[in-house]
Amino acid sequence: MLARVARAGFTFDESLVECLGAGDIVPQVIRASESPYEVILRVSVRHEDRAAVERFCREFAPLVTSGPPGIVGYASGRPMPRPALGYWPALLPRSLVSPMVEINTASAWAAARIEEGPEACSLGGSV
Repeated sequence: MLARVARAGFTFDESLVECLGAGDIVPQVIRASESPYEVILRVSVRHEDRAAVERFCREFAPLVTSGPPGIVGYASGRPMPRPALGYWPALLPRSLVSPMVEINTASAWAAARIEEGPEACSLGGSV
């Protein structure tokens, strides 16, 4: 898939191909003692130009319809480009954090969200 997209003139800032179930999540830490019977293939790319990612997404349909037998989990149509989210844990000085515990029932939380709007709940999100 990546080679076909490259032939179309797109090169990605980053790409990642993982075989989940074969030890790719934590390389050189957990390795299967023998060849796994089945794995899940996860392929992702990153590019500033949405058109490049859309071209990559179009390459999935041929893999499913004319690729190796037994491909499953592709039931929602062509994948769509989504923003890449990153997680960066950080240590903060204790003096900058005010500990607080708030316990609510789900119905009380939902009622506050509907009546007072999103700022009513410290957890954020949407109703």
